[in-house]
Amino acid sequence: MSSSCSEDAEVQFMVVIETKKCSKSRDGIAVQIFTSQGLISVNGQQIWINGWELEASRDLGNGSVKIQISQSETTIELYNEITVTFSRSGDIQITVKEKLSGKICGPCGNFNRDSNDDLRLKTGEVSSDISSTIRSWIAKHLSPCLV
Repeated sequence: MSSSCSEDAEVQFMVVIETKKCSKSRDGIAVQIFTSQGLISVNGQQIWINGWELEASRDLGNGSVKIQISQSETTIELYNEITVTFSRSGDIQITVKEKLSGKICGPCGNFNRDSNDDLRLKTGEVSSDISSTIRSWIAKHLSPCLV
């Protein structure tokens, strides 16, 4: 859903949101956050760091990644610049501080407060279709179900 725009960016991260049909009546939602501190996975009320389950709030990398767990949500702050909040109801919010405005890529936009360029495809072209924009940013290296 959102990532740093270049491989030489000062802040490196990628947020991937995965939804799957778990049963006829239930969809599953997971958030995968790739950082220089490793992989953080949030799936409902469970949080993992590099495959190890986390049971309490924690700071990683001298505070470059902060994970806060409450009864209603999990909040992950990256480099004091990006906050990803995953509520128990499945709502996901990504907030970016002004310093990274225009330096973020993905179907959530570049956070430059100009909605005219938010639907940018991975190729750099501006689209008018949200579905096409989302499809262009699918993390194909992580998804067994290519769209």
